[in-house]
Amino acid sequence: MATFDRYNYRYDEYGNRRSDEQLSELEKQFNQNQQLKFKKMVKTILAGVTGFFLMVFLFFSCERIDAGHVGVNYYCWCRWWRRNCWI
Repeated sequence: MATFDRYNYRYDEYGNRRSDEQLSELEKQFNQNQQLKFKKMVKTILAGVTGFFLMVFLFFSCERIDAGHVGVNYYCWCRWWRRNCWI
């Protein structure tokens, strides 16, 4: 995670020196943005991991009913998938 360096932000884009209050405000905004980025990243990772485990769990929740026929029937977690699967 990036850190705020007061030395790099000492001057604005026009070359004017910033006051300590302005630097403190910039640092506060920078830290808030970093916290938002971190929260967004954690939410994205948790959603991905949860989605992965949910898909794996639902995939393995299917059980074989009849393996003697050519088309293998599966009884799955969802009503619309109670037919010959192509797995």
